[in-house]
Amino acid sequence: MHAHEDEKLWFGLLKPLYMYVWAALLVLTIIETIVPEPTIIGLPAMPRTVTVVTLILLALTKTVLVAGYYMHLVGEKPSLIPIACAPFLFSLFLTVGLFPYPGQA
Repeated sequence: MHAHEDEKLWFGLLKPLYMYVWAALLVLTIIETIVPEPTIIGLPAMPRTVTVVTLILLALTKTVLVAGYYMHLVGEKPSLIPIACAPFLFSLFLTVGLFPYPGQA
């Protein structure tokens, strides 16, 4: 194989869409590292609730990007979405079940 053919092979494997998703995931990861301690880069601290909600939203966004593009769920039938979301819903129910009802200790 010549060097030119090898170059075509590698550039053919690097699909632009996957690289854009990868770059978005990188940016979101950097934001996730800054949000808990914004004073590292000179920003004022945020309230704890805002920090937690922001981190959850960033994690959900990254989950959708990975599942949609790297697991190829974007082009699947809509009926497959509930099947793909079932583990998330199950873990949500288990997490909510850890908290006691109001008035119980």
